[in-house]
Amino acid sequence: MQQISKHVYAGDASHHMVSKAVHIVNNLSMRNATLYVCDMRANPIKYGSADIVIAGWSFCYLAVWDKNKWKAGLQKGLKEAERLLAPGGTLIILENFGIGTTSPYPPPHLNNYFSFLETSGFQSAWIRTDYRFKNLDEAVRLSYFFFGDELSNLVKENQWVKLSECTGIFWHVKSAF
Repeated sequence: MQQISKHVYAGDASHHMVSKAVHIVNNLSMRNATLYVCDMRANPIKYGSADIVIAGWSFCYLAVWDKNKWKAGLQKGLKEAERLLAPGGTLIILENFGIGTTSPYPPPHLNNYFSFLETSGFQSAWIRTDYRFKNLDEAVRLSYFFFGDELSNLVKENQWVKLSECTGIFWHVKSAF
């Protein structure tokens, strides 16, 4: 495996997810990765140490966990991500723009969050990130595990072994000054 980054830092609030990542990193014999459990609003990495910060399907939780104070929690998380970036570095946020659909249809409960990102200077685009399963049984089982009854039933009814998904990409470049 060719090393294309000096170092990779990866954190998650779930010890279980970090344990899974440690297993993958060890299997790939990666020697340039540090994995840790943390809240995205308080990261152990030093100031200005990252050229890229990528947050996948995570900042949205800050926007929905506390309906009364979501902006404050989200701003704290975004400020922490910005703290990690070196001047000229880029924060990239990936979020759900629709599962089981071939064109963007973001969940309505995230509309305020997405509007907040755009009014905060983030640019955005979307891409297709479809899931491809080995067979229908796997598609039903995993869609149920990750997305619940409603989507799992659609997968089963339509016999989808490919589940369409759209992903929103938001990015912001830290000022070089």
